[in-house]
Amino acid sequence: MSTYTIIALGIAQVSLLLVSLVILIRTPADRIRHFPKAVWAAVIIFLSFVGPILFLSIGFTRHSTVDLRQNSSRSPVDIVKEIYGPPTASAPQQRKQDQHIAEAASVLTVAGLRKEFGSRRVLDGVDFHLRQGEIYGFLGRNGSGKTTTIKAILNLISINAGEITTTAKRIGFLPDVPVYYPWMRADQFLRYCGRLYGLSGSELEQRVSALLDLARLSNQPQRIMDYSRGMRQRLGIAQALINGPELLILDEPTSALDPVGRHDVLAMIEALRGQATVLFSTHLLGDAEKVCDRVGILHRGQIVLEGPLAQLSKTSEHKLSLTVVQSQHLSQMQPLLDNAEPQVLPSELETAIGRSGWKVIAAAPQQRSLEELFIEATSDHQMIKGEKSNELSTL
Repeated sequence: MSTYTIIALGIAQVSLLLVSLVILIRTPADRIRHFPKAVWAAVIIFLSFVGPILFLSIGFTRHSTVDLRQNSSRSPVDIVKEIYGPPTASAPQQRKQDQHIAEAASVLTVAGLRKEFGSRRVLDGVDFHLRQGEIYGFLGRNGSGKTTTIKAILNLISINAGEITTTAKRIGFLPDVPVYYPWMRADQFLRYCGRLYGLSGSELEQRVSALLDLARLSNQPQRIMDYSRGMRQRLGIAQALINGPELLILDEPTSALDPVGRHDVLAMIEALRGQATVLFSTHLLGDAEKVCDRVGILHRGQIVLEGPLAQLSKTSEHKLSLTVVQSQHLSQMQPLLDNAEPQVLPSELETAIGRSGWKVIAAAPQQRSLEELFIEATSDHQMIKGEKSNELSTL
């Protein structure tokens, strides 16, 4: 064997040894197969050519141990419980009407918030608070200052006046246009985010697996660059939950999504009730009505309407929606009315209707929709605190 051959073999052996050791060191422990890292290091060093080749062949996997092709039958609520554990006794368990929400401590308080960009005042004394375990709808037109408020809460911009306090030690955030590393898969991106928060090992893998199930991305092995807008939004919420946040801030998470995509995102948000406190910024009023416990409407830099949805929809004017029929046709409908519950109406009103030849067969209180409240509040610019005022109809 010539000298050159011996030198070439030596260089190849050293190179193979170094490459194997570098890969061994940089590969996470959860991707090492068959033996622990220390054992593989000994095999690589002491078995010459055989050790490195053996390790490079069977010693590690290039991809996560999470099975991306599995389908989960677990409900979003069950998955959230896996991440957060059982809800606390004080956390709200029922939607909107729960007494625990009113009694819960404030997780986030914004008082007198003012922000100016040059001569333009964007926020002018914003006041609101979020209670533990509730979903708070932060509503407003485009350009009303919602995103500016969120940036101030997250300390991404300075403020001119006011105070922002929170008891949350862990905060999750989804911006209105989330940005990803497009070459990554969902599990790789979530694992990357988890490591930034100090998660590792089995805890990280279990969290990634649960969040992939929650976002319905467990059977999506393609790269993020190939995701639809809805898939990207669901992945964005998943990354915001990777650290199990006590306060979750979502900036327009359902904007520009189709009905199916919006339904999926809202289901994720709904599942968080009682586990995390959620600030849900949106201008889509139907989405807020579906999932929010309380809402605050921001207009021209101020909160002009705030309160529980159920209370805000009531009207102090006692409006009624009446169904009437002409008295001459009443006999034909009598069989349908025999089993109907009686309607209580002011006697003067019923008498006046009767004199006109009509008979009231149904009466129901008329409630305002959130859309009506929003339009009136943002038109008149009046400050109304739904929890403190009984005159909710005089917007």
